[in-house]
Amino acid sequence: MKNTGTWFGRKRGPIIAVLLVVMIAAVLLFAFNNTVGVTHVTVYIDDLPNGFEGFKIVQLTDLHSAWFGGEQSELMTKLERENPDIVVFTGDMQDNLLLDLEPTLSLVRQIEVPIYSVSGNHEGGDGYLDGQQLFFNTVAALKRAGVICLENERAEIFRGGQSISLYGISDHRTCCRRYYVESYLAHVRPDPFQKDECAVLLYHRANQADELTGLNVDLILSGHLHGGVIRLPIVGGLLSPERTLFPEYDAGLYALEDGTQLVVSRGLGNSASLPRIFNPPEIMAVTLQKRVS
Repeated sequence: MKNTGTWFGRKRGPIIAVLLVVMIAAVLLFAFNNTVGVTHVTVYIDDLPNGFEGFKIVQLTDLHSAWFGGEQSELMTKLERENPDIVVFTGDMQDNLLLDLEPTLSLVRQIEVPIYSVSGNHEGGDGYLDGQQLFFNTVAALKRAGVICLENERAEIFRGGQSISLYGISDHRTCCRRYYVESYLAHVRPDPFQKDECAVLLYHRANQADELTGLNVDLILSGHLHGGVIRLPIVGGLLSPERTLFPEYDAGLYALEDGTQLVVSRGLGNSASLPRIFNPPEIMAVTLQKRVS
């Protein structure tokens, strides 16, 4: 008499196959998760004016012309919950292949606090287009919408009778060369090496952060690296947009060798050739606090 075995024994093959499919689907859903998260970072600054205790900056970067719900509803819901004092864009909000600024302008129309921005490599064409014309068109459109564009410029932010300085260094033409960074800062700051203010710098390329030491700024907000594109447990980011492995400043808070603090956001969108894996989109919320000695 033929032994047909237990029901489970007879069905084991199909059950295992179904479980494998479910597991693979779960891994893929997690790997390509596009749900926006909010990362909170507290930055302690020695010379922070007392009036800026708890000052919150929401950083949006590397949107790459992406949409997150109709009229950016997913981004706006999370941004409004943060109740920031200002919002900053740190480059590549428009993708140089899609050439669509509307996803950014949709945000601008809805954000009710001051917005400051600097350009990234995509606003300058990134080698694919007439970068100069694209750059000027993008900046002009943002300014018309009410954004304060800090392309090698300085803004002073007042609160409680005190102020901090917000600097922006354009990615367009500087190409992250130290000489140009110092030169542009010198135009808007009488002595870029004199430390007599609380200073925050917006600069797109986190991978060039070591070129920014010695400038006497307290905090740099950057992006560009997309969190290393593919994120691995323990290791972190795997790849930079320049296709170099294991970028040093891929995400989070760092202290540079001169004590300058660097916050790097993983950003929101994708470059067309480098999809995000195990690397969901990120809004960065930075709270300033005075360091107590």
